[in-house]
Amino acid sequence: ILSVSGDHNDRLQAYRQAIEELIALDPDDYHAWVLRGNAEERRISGRGQGGRVGSVAYYDAALKRDPSNFGAHHYLVHSYEGLGHYEKAAKHGKIYADAVLGVPHSQHMYAHVLPRLGKWEEALEQLKKADDLQREYFQSGVAPIEEWHHGHNIHVMGAVQMRMGNYEEAEKLFEEAFHLKVRSLRDGRFADPWLGYLLMRGRFEEALNAALEAEKRPLAIARFIGASRAAEALIALGRVDEAEQAQERMKGY
Repeated sequence: ILSVSGDHNDRLQAYRQAIEELIALDPDDYHAWVLRGNAEERRISGRGQGGRVGSVAYYDAALKRDPSNFGAHHYLVHSYEGLGHYEKAAKHGKIYADAVLGVPHSQHMYAHVLPRLGKWEEALEQLKKADDLQREYFQSGVAPIEEWHHGHNIHVMGAVQMRMGNYEEAEKLFEEAFHLKVRSLRDGRFADPWLGYLLMRGRFEEALNAALEAEKRPLAIARFIGASRAAEALIALGRVDEAEQAQERMKGY
């Protein structure tokens, strides 16, 4: 598959065909059906987060062969959430959370969709479960930088706390996310909730200082976010010329 020539679509189609040939060898192989559901996404690196209608069919096929397959339930949460079917997403999220009690992400995924149903307190309870499990990982010797999920979970937990009016708790979580050491491109986004929170609360000098700190970070997304939020803070402080300079810096990131 790796040697297939042509554009991305040709390679993706070759990948899908290879999995279908695997399924033809053993139609009862539920792992292969799950893998084919992943491959229904738009890129070969699809891992269950971007599924839509096509993915649902393959995950359902896997569950017909193994109703307890928590991987299929996990990916159906993503697929149904993406399609806007939140009740169905929550149903599979509950099954996933109950099946894998000791994994932070399983508790997080159920919480992830509950706010869509207005179940804020239940979402917070699940997010706290995920957070407790995550911190147990760290106590056992896993370094936080090795686990991207921690930053995402506390970001969502902070958003839920803020929605419920618990601003002190939200502040602690957003600030923690801001200071996390990260290495991947996507993790650089955890800088933004803290900056946005400071701006929302009218703490413009603090927001500016934190934004300028973010601009010094190695990840381009963190620098871009820092410059963007710095411009907002500077405008609020009446320093328009400096805000325009920050906007110009954004173009270089």
